[in-house]
Amino acid sequence: MRRLSVGFWVKGPLVCVLRQWNLTRAFTAEQYARGLESWRWLDLAGKAPVFASLFGDVFFRAPDGFWWLDTLEGTLSRPWVAADALQADLNTDDGQDQYLLGDLAMGADRRGMVLGAQVYCFTAPPILGGAI
Repeated sequence: MRRLSVGFWVKGPLVCVLRQWNLTRAFTAEQYARGLESWRWLDLAGKAPVFASLFGDVFFRAPDGFWWLDTLEGTLSRPWVAADALQADLNTDDGQDQYLLGDLAMGADRRGMVLGAQVYCFTAPPILGGAI
């Protein structure tokens, strides 16, 4: 079982670190706005981006809980009503793999795929038949 330290601050970023791997990324408001332009068809009103996975999934804070934009599936859902529930999910291997694609991110890092200020993307999106 791998161990991942997760720190969550409701008024700050979520940072997940496993050894040298950081499984989340924080961006400026302008960067989030640019990155979310193609998702305008979803109801993002009242949802503030808090952090993103290394694959571009975005986690939002809203008055009714914490929302997850799953860019692989093209869905927006509210899996958590409170920060501690989000924290609890991301403290598990299953949660890290489901929401942060932890195994894939660590594999990409081991293969030397360095991100800089970007996120990973699939050549062919899985929703269109691409491999994960």
